[in-house]
Amino acid sequence: MTRFLRLLVVGAAFAACGGAAAEQPIAFASLPQGTVNFFQSTAIAKVVQERASMRARVAPMRGTSLAIAAVGAGEAEFQLGSVVEAVEALRGQHSFAGRAQPKLRVAFNNRPLALGIFVRKDSGITRLQQLKGKRMPTGWKANPNSAVILEAMLKTVGLGLADMQPVPVPEILRAAADFAEGKSDATYLAMDAPKVVELNAAVGGIRFLSLPNDAPALAAVRSVRPELFITTVKPSPRLVGLEDAINVLAFDLVVTTSTHVPDAVVYNIVKAAHEGRENLIKAHPSFNEFHPEKMAKQFASIEYHPGAIKFYKEAGIWPAKN
Repeated sequence: MTRFLRLLVVGAAFAACGGAAAEQPIAFASLPQGTVNFFQSTAIAKVVQERASMRARVAPMRGTSLAIAAVGAGEAEFQLGSVVEAVEALRGQHSFAGRAQPKLRVAFNNRPLALGIFVRKDSGITRLQQLKGKRMPTGWKANPNSAVILEAMLKTVGLGLADMQPVPVPEILRAAADFAEGKSDATYLAMDAPKVVELNAAVGGIRFLSLPNDAPALAAVRSVRPELFITTVKPSPRLVGLEDAINVLAFDLVVTTSTHVPDAVVYNIVKAAHEGRENLIKAHPSFNEFHPEKMAKQFASIEYHPGAIKFYKEAGIWPAKN
């Protein structure tokens, strides 16, 4: 692990384990503290340490592109993030143009992540179409995929970021802070992110806005990125900002790794996650949507690591056609 990454490692300074694995802790590159990505990465690292006898630490970084690049460069072993961005990195497309990460592989499919645009509850805004001309975060230098997500959601109603008053931000937590401070009229987050609860309390209530859920809307989001889809989210005690079921954008969250990571390490990580669902749920409730039998979900544009495939075949969940 590079000195740069060691300086960033904060998360789970877990008890040392014996053996060679303990001498070289594996690193999970994550988003900053306060994001659901950080809490989930920490939960996975903890389960790995408990079940695989391997020291695992979380290295929070400013943005997803940095986290993916760290894995591709061998500065971290794993990263939890969007399959959309993983495919872009693998191919050297969009924000990864000129810096492809050809060694990137999937370790396991985690769960779908539901994301929504929200406004203040007292704003009078109840439909996405009403956002035209409103103040919206733009720029997203550290989180370029955030601009993609917003464009996809807005496109379902014929809008885009160009139709908004721009509020430049570098990354998602700055966008959340600007919203809390009244600098923007709307922003977006994962619906189960802890920051959503904070913002709901800070501004006196928020409202998530529903997307249309029909063939044209699905075609619109997939024209932005083919891995995106629309899902329906129902009210839940652990969610704020919705009184009725709404349609939101979603993509699969995957744990990615690299071909430089030994097969045995990936095998043990995947096995620990497969067997540790209850521990993951205790660490963060979002893992209620993690189902071990779906860990080997197939993606058309990115391959699984050989170490992961070995475990899935042994567990009987690797598709026969593959």
